[in-house]
Amino acid sequence: MAWDRKNPSTYWEDGEESTLEDQLTEILVTMLIAAERSYRDGLMRHRDWIIERKATAEAELNREKEEAERKIPIPNADFAKWAT
Repeated sequence: MAWDRKNPSTYWEDGEESTLEDQLTEILVTMLIAAERSYRDGLMRHRDWIIERKATAEAELNREKEEAERKIPIPNADFAKWAT
């Protein structure tokens, strides 16, 4: 007996009408489709993770840039008069 993990109600078994060997094509096609679906789902999850990671990295860079700009003293006109 064999079954489809994604759809447990789908299974194959020896019977009076056909044997598992007679159903191999259907079993293999179902397995390949499931593998392809799993692969594509993984690619989509990875793509989503990359997009999320990029947004997080950009936000962190912006925060660091703003923090660095706050630490730089800005000369004002009174300082320029004093220095001369």
